[in-house]
Amino acid sequence: FSARWTGELTPVINGEHTFQILASDGAKVSIDGKEVIDLWRPTKAQLAKEGNGATRTGVYAGEGKITLKAGEKVPIRVDFYEAMGDAVLE
Repeated sequence: FSARWTGELTPVINGEHTFQILASDGAKVSIDGKEVIDLWRPTKAQLAKEGNGATRTGVYAGEGKITLKAGEKVPIRVDFYEAMGDAVLE
């Protein structure tokens, strides 16, 4: 399955902001139209077809930084997919 969450955030301070995510299978985070985190990975079925990592399970960590202005509302989008097994997104 896949899911997409959208919203807005308004920073309270100027400067560089760090965003982190934990996800099984795949996730992306975009802020103000810029891709900040890319954890989009091949599905387990694709990996099995390629013959590498077919039994790999786990949760992947990603981090990204972006400079934002205090009080300036920006859109945020999180895309996620789960190919099989337990779904994790934090």
